[in-house]
Amino acid sequence: MSKYLISALSLFFVIAVMGVVAETGKAADTKSAPAVQTPGPQGAPGSPGAPGAPGASGRGGAPGTPGPEGSPGSPGPQGAPGAPGAPGAPGASAPSGSSSAMFLGMDPTVAMIVGGVVVLVVIISIVAISRGGGERAR
Repeated sequence: MSKYLISALSLFFVIAVMGVVAETGKAADTKSAPAVQTPGPQGAPGSPGAPGAPGASGRGGAPGTPGPEGSPGSPGPQGAPGAPGAPGAPGASAPSGSSSAMFLGMDPTVAMIVGGVVVLVVIISIVAISRGGGERAR
């Protein structure tokens, strides 16, 4: 009975880790995407002001049609090279991937693959235990 409990708990743990990795990857993707705002509905017209007071400015007219595109200008003269700067301190090497989100020191894709392999191993071990293919101690 305890072997099935351990197998089930291992399976739930691996599924939870895969869920956390997937959410971490989604959070990293949404941070880089800009938010899109849509304009709201137009309000009702206002009430008239006091007599003799200047009114609010009205809406502008429609924009005109754009004119033809002009020809590009000629490039300017090449500047003189600057003096070389002082050498800086060596920094840490950058990771080769573009994603900065890490899970247990691994890229989220690698963590998902490792989690899938662990799930397969757990399932295969459950099947092997349930079949009872080996000899049993008496």
